Amino acid sequence: MQPFVARRGWGFGRSRTLAVAALLALAPARVLPAEVESGPARLDSALTDVRLPSLLDRMDKAASLYREAALKFSCRETIHADEGKVLHYEYLYVIAADGTFHDYRTRVGRSVEVSPRSIPAKHSLVRAYSWVFLFGRGFWRHVRYRILGTGQAMGRDAVLVGFEPIPPLIREINDWIGTAWVEPETGRIVRVEAEAADDLETLRAAEAVLAPAGVARRRFLVRSVTTEFGVEKNGMRLPSQATVEIEEHLVPGRDGRPSSSRVKARTVQTYKDYRFFGVTAEEKQPPAVSPP
Repeated sequence: MQPFVARRGWGFGRSRTLAVAALLALAPARVLPAEVESGPARLDSALTDVRLPSLLDRMDKAASLYREAALKFSCRETIHADEGKVLHYEYLYVIAADGTFHDYRTRVGRSVEVSPRSIPAKHSLVRAYSWVFLFGRGFWRHVRYRILGTGQAMGRDAVLVGFEPIPPLIREINDWIGTAWVEPETGRIVRVEAEAADDLETLRAAEAVLAPAGVARRRFLVRSVTTEFGVEKNGMRLPSQATVEIEEHLVPGRDGRPSSSRVKARTVQTYKDYRFFGVTAEEKQPPAVSPP
């Protein structure tokens, strides 16, 4: 898999190992959405009976369908960068001859490939589509999942599935912690909210240790991504919008000043006009069994 977010100059060093206990303590405070607490009382009680193993099995099947179905597709991507830039691309997603995924962009009306690393936006989502594969069977030994409750997203009732890394932290495999809204009957993702696990680890470690008196507040950046799967086509839910935010946190020393945070940068990416060139997910579905 390719990295989800293009990163440039974050301004602080990165640890590559995680304390899972710290992340478990962190998740309810930062990641879990409000729907977790109030959702079950509002939604169909059948959603509360969903079991994690069966749901993950459906999500794995959904990921397999995406992998088999998306032999090739294109869409129109618009990037609204925090600097005020508006960028328009044709986004193409294909499977190479060796079975690996390859995505690339071209300027609208041009055929020259644009590398994701050369997009003139400081922070952008490289592959909004790739969240689907995070729940595939091949990732299970690297990611801890748990059902957090029920909620709604994009007008759909959903089961909320939390995810977090199982050490060691592996870049582009399990380096995010967050929540996915999932259709329980299909295993399709409706929405994802996630934060970079190494950013959170660094921030929490700093907050746990007070700096000596007189030391200025320390500055930390946390990346977060919200992806909405609002397009339904060929039996799949596809990304309609992704928002990348960079939140700046100031951690105080011993002078008694409170911690503070603010959104330092925001990039919004939208996707529309999906066009497929290959086998659809519906064609991959097994035929219905007729009753005797």
